[in-house]
Amino acid sequence: MGTAQVIVKMDKMGNGKEIRVNRLGECTEFDLKAFTQTNFRHMCILSGCDYVSNVAGIGMMKAHKLVQRHRDPGKIFKALKLDSSVDFPPNYPEYFRRADLTFQHQRVYDPVSKTVVPLQPFPAQIDGDSLDFIGPPIDPVDAVLICTGQVDPLTRVSFEDISSTSTVVLLLLLTPILSFAEFLY
Repeated sequence: MGTAQVIVKMDKMGNGKEIRVNRLGECTEFDLKAFTQTNFRHMCILSGCDYVSNVAGIGMMKAHKLVQRHRDPGKIFKALKLDSSVDFPPNYPEYFRRADLTFQHQRVYDPVSKTVVPLQPFPAQIDGDSLDFIGPPIDPVDAVLICTGQVDPLTRVSFEDISSTSTVVLLLLLTPILSFAEFLY
């Protein structure tokens, strides 16, 4: 997803599954030896993620096969459109693109610079300021207050009982979650 490791399926108790990019080739459920980090990210998006739901009938197994066979999202979408067993939403490619950009460039808090920055720098051809779906730009003063647990991230109202020395959040992900219903038709 743009990082060396990620924790997924985390529950309220903090238990989850760790995925390390450098160990993808050891996966026994899928052959991921030839998968790049981009291929893996595309497989995850196709199977459904926080930013876009999967196309009905596309789970992890079918997403893996599609990425393995076609590699390129455009070719995958073409194959899905031709598959009569799949009801392919016309807006799905745009929402896939947004999810892909969000995974790569979502705004995160950098505790060193004490500012909100993209997870990865934007390529020259992409204007990050125009991508509202990756999370809003946040003033550096507000970013510090939010990430040190002094104010509510949504309302920016001060928390009264929080210690000013404790850091509650080191990584700030302010990206809206898209509903599949938003782009079906």
